Amino acid sequence: MKSKYYLWIDLWLNWWFTLLKDWKIVFCLPTPVTKKKVWKKERNIFDIEWIHNIIKKIDPNNTTVCMERLRAMPWQFSQTWFSLWLWSWIIKWMLTVLWISYVEIEPRQWQDHFFPKERKKDETKKLSIKIALEKFKWFKFLKTSRSSVPSDWLTDSALIALYWHNVIETV
Repeated sequence: MKSKYYLWIDLWLNWWFTLLKDWKIVFCLPTPVTKKKVWKKERNIFDIEWIHNIIKKIDPNNTTVCMERLRAMPWQFSQTWFSLWLWSWIIKWMLTVLWISYVEIEPRQWQDHFFPKERKKDETKKLSIKIALEKFKWFKFLKTSRSSVPSDWLTDSALIALYWHNVIETV
């Protein structure tokens, strides 16, 4: 039997691509960004070629691609929200053109699976790090080799892929 891959794309301010195979993390990579001046302000621009190279290597018959559904929060600026929405649309377009199916997961779905229902709002990131370190003991979840504290973006992406593998695929 062929192994199944689970690719999680975290579409938040810092994008992360996490690939799981046989319960192990194959890679957990941030999307490279370049600084570019746009309307007199320096902005982070995602490396679209890098994203495309990752996506086109996916075997559409053997990989499940998961993304967290984007929701606008009241405190977010419309410009930031529009940028996130636009980039998520570009990713979805790439996946569709390459005949790769994808699934969007509500944040509450995976969080309610791993975290206690009665939790404080500010506990979510700490719980994400704690649970991911328990589930993936061999992976450090550090952003860089110089980091000493695990990244909650990395742990979120790994837990969402694990949620999809454990809960949805086994039903």
